[in-house]
Amino acid sequence: MKNHKLIFLVFSMLLLIQNCTYNPFQNTPVNSPTTISGVLKFDDGREAKDILVWLEGFELSTSSDSSGNFQIPIPPPESQGYGSGFNGLYKVYFYHVNYKIDSSTLNFAKGNLANNQTDFGIDGKLKSPKILTKILDIETKISPIPNNEIYDGKELEDSLRVTVQLKTYDNIVKIRCRIWNKPFGMTTLLRRTGVFFIKTDSYSSDYYAYNNPDSFEYYYILDTNKIYTWDEYILEFNYDNFTTGEYEIIPFIFPVQDNIPQELIRHIGERSFSFNPEYLELPIHRNSCKIQFNTDSVLSR
Repeated sequence: MKNHKLIFLVFSMLLLIQNCTYNPFQNTPVNSPTTISGVLKFDDGREAKDILVWLEGFELSTSSDSSGNFQIPIPPPESQGYGSGFNGLYKVYFYHVNYKIDSSTLNFAKGNLANNQTDFGIDGKLKSPKILTKILDIETKISPIPNNEIYDGKELEDSLRVTVQLKTYDNIVKIRCRIWNKPFGMTTLLRRTGVFFIKTDSYSSDYYAYNNPDSFEYYYILDTNKIYTWDEYILEFNYDNFTTGEYEIIPFIFPVQDNIPQELIRHIGERSFSFNPEYLELPIHRNSCKIQFNTDSVLSR
């Protein structure tokens, strides 16, 4: 009789474990979620769209939608690594160029979400919205320069002046851009360069990259809570190189964050972080300006 009771007790415990969401004798949920998800926000209240979400190790990424929501499917354990499933802590990174990179942690056991999570729930959802902190605003203005105006001792013709205003917040910001040393008498003057003209016509992929051939990458350190105005972008070129239409003006200005993992940089593409067309694909907010090229005139906007 005692043996019957013992068998019944063991059988009942097995049924209880089988019907529970989690097995108390293991670190792995019986019904582990197959996706991770969450909500992202910007601290300035701006629409949290296009934030890059990257799960390290798995090399999986997505972007947040207009409401800041994201979702990444988790592949089955047999599709992870060498087929045995990942174990341990892995970070989920949240990246947008204008904001400080942030991350949350996931714990995996045999390729599934483990029971003991900190930032995510056992259902795979971020426990609370992740709020990214703004580090930089970028605003661009442009104006044609009247012919015969003297600049650096030279009479200008067919030139444009691009002015960039940078606003920092509570973090020191390191900026990467392109400069060149302009000869001026017995000395040289530092001049910034590296500007994209992107045709805004949705039916066209035309762009023009203006960059002095003698330019090189240069870094600036911007102090906290300040406004910097750069107006050394003087572009001298032939307007005949442009087709008629409207162009957006985008200078190459990149806030460097030293804590971005190299694996994430490779995942995005290293060319995106230098003066290349891939830079234009990065998630970045710019208050940019546009200019209209016509057959007989140039109109600034």
